[in-house]
Formats: sequence, C-alpha cells, structure tokens
Amino acid sequence: MQNKAENIFTHTMKTGLVLSIVLIVSEFYVFFVSNSESVGVSESLLFSGVSMLGLAAQVFCVFYFTRRYRDDVLEGNMNYMAALRYGFYMFFFAGLIFAACVYLCNQFLGVNYVAEKGSFALKLMKQAQYPQGDIDLWLKSLEEVKRLSASRLAWDSLASVMFSGFIILLFTSIFFRKK
Repeated sequence: MQNKAENIFTHTMKTGLVLSIVLIVSEFYVFFVSNSESVGVSESLLFSGVSMLGLAAQVFCVFYFTRRYRDDVLEGNMNYMAALRYGFYMFFFAGLIFAACVYLCNQFLGVNYVAEKGSFALKLMKQAQYPQGDIDLWLKSLEEVKRLSASRLAWDSLASVMFSGFIILLFTSIFFRKK
C-alpha cells in the first residue's frame, strides 16, 4: 500500500507540472491581449476561444493522466474516490506552481495579472454595452483587487485552481470506475 501512496504523489507531481503549464499558458494569454489599445470582435472571440481551449485542455489532462494512472499503477482498479483523490492532488500541485507564477509576476515583475485581466474584462463589458451600474460595480471590485498584495493574489489563485479543479473532478471521476 505504501508503494501506491508513493506512486500517486510521483504521478501527480509530474502531471501537476503539465497541468500548470496549461493553466499558465491559457491564463497569461490575457495579459498579452489586454495590452492592445482597442478590443475588437476578433480579440474578444480569441479571448473566449483561448479560455474554452484552456478548459478543454484541463479536462483532457484529467482524463488522460487519470486513465494512465489507473491502468499503469493501479492495474485497472479504481473507484470514484481514488479518481477524485488523484485529480485533487494533480490540481493541488498545478495550483501551487500557478500560484508561484502569479506571485513572481506580481512581486518581482510588477505585473498585476489579476488587475490586467479585470481591465480587459472591463473593456469587453463596455464594448458589449453593459449597464453603467454593472460597470461601476466592476470598477469598484477592480480597485480592490489592485490593492491586494502579491501573496494574497497567489493564495487566491491557488484557491481558484483548486475550486475549479474540484468542480471538474466531481463530474469526470465518474468515468474512471473500473474493476
């Protein structure tokens, strides 16, 4: 049993690294798009497409790596809780790496990734002609985000990755039961 415990951490650290690369590429893409002066239809569609592609890549990673763990390490025996546990560890390690990246960007590069993403969303809201009340609420929350420390943003990023991963895992873990 101890061998399986070691294997789950070895597997999830490796797969967490791959998943964190997917998260970093899909999330930090917004920083490059948001630096453009005007936001056209093509930028907003590209932003939506990259977001959906990032989500699809996360789901693909969960399916691919969990199936590999089930077949290679557990010899095809996996229940719902084992799949959930494996995915939880995978998202935890990916979240740690992603949070470290957010911390480094905010602390040392002076790039407030969350504020940039919020500013880009504000541009999209104005373009879509949201009501002024909604825009004012978004501006207020954006000002609060800009005042957060780098460590707080990193912790929030870790929590966000863990929560979204847990939601994905609740549904995908059903497909790995095999005896």
